Amino acid sequence: CGTKSKFSFLQIPGAGMEPGAIKPFTNVLKDGFFGVDCVKDYLFEHGDKFGDNKASYKLGDITNVSIVHYAAHVPKEDREQMTHEICFEFCRTVPDMLFFGLTNGRECYCTPYYEMEASDSSECDEVCDGDKGLICGGKTKSSLFSMHMCSNTAEMLTNGATSMTEV
Repeated sequence: CGTKSKFSFLQIPGAGMEPGAIKPFTNVLKDGFFGVDCVKDYLFEHGDKFGDNKASYKLGDITNVSIVHYAAHVPKEDREQMTHEICFEFCRTVPDMLFFGLTNGRECYCTPYYEMEASDSSECDEVCDGDKGLICGGKTKSSLFSMHMCSNTAEMLTNGATSMTEV
C-alpha cells in the first residue's frame, strides 16, 4: 500500500466525466485516507465540468476529468453534516478518484488529482459542520486528503505472523 502521486491523472483520463454513471456508496474502492495539504486547489475552481463552476471549466482538452461533488450525488434529505470521514465514505466509492477535498466546513468533493495554485495567506480554518474538533478547509482553500487501498493488509499480517512462528 503506497501513496499516489498527484500526477496519477495521466493514467485515468475521463475520471468524473459521466456523472449519471456514479452510484455512490455501492462499491468500496478505497479503504483508508490521510491528510495531504491545505491549498487553493485549481481543480475545485476549474475542474468542475457539471457543477456550480462549470463556466470556469478548463480541463477538457488537457486531462478530460471532472471533480465530483457530494452535494450533487447525495439527496438533500440523506446528507450528513460534513466530517473527514463522511467525505471519505462518499469519495471512496467514486471510480478513479484518488483524493478528496473539503472547503468552507461543509463542501466535499472528490478529485483524481489536485493542483496547487497561488493564493492569499488565508488558512484552512473552517471547522467541520459535523465535528467542531476537525478542520474542513477554509473560505478559499481546501483541506486535501489522499485515499488508498490496502485491502491485502489482513493477508499480509497473517503471512507475517505465520513466517514469524516458523523461525
